[in-house]
Amino acid sequence: METPLTIEQIVASNLPTTDFEKPWAPRGMKRGNILRRNDETGVSGTGIVCQVCLFADGMAAVQWLCPPAAGDVVVKKWDAWLEVHVRAHPKNRTVIIWEDGTHEVFEPIPKPKEEPDGS
Repeated sequence: METPLTIEQIVASNLPTTDFEKPWAPRGMKRGNILRRNDETGVSGTGIVCQVCLFADGMAAVQWLCPPAAGDVVVKKWDAWLEVHVRAHPKNRTVIIWEDGTHEVFEPIPKPKEEPDGS
């Protein structure tokens, strides 16, 4: 039985692929979980609220794990989904935990401290 080729070996080999080749395709996909430490709207709750599969072209399949949308899978541009469900709610303190052990943390941006008026 032959050992399967790694992605790097396939890319380096110049093996024929489909006519629909794109420069980002060798990156493959990433999988992870969406963790909310707070729930600003009171809808989805806290903890692991979604699973995500991020495709190489920037699209993502996101499955909600909590009511009211539990089980629903949304396929959308990843940046657009992040904008609506993560960046728009910084108080949720969301963490995306990727399968490879990396993570992204979304925290509220602290307001600058006001300096005392020297009068």
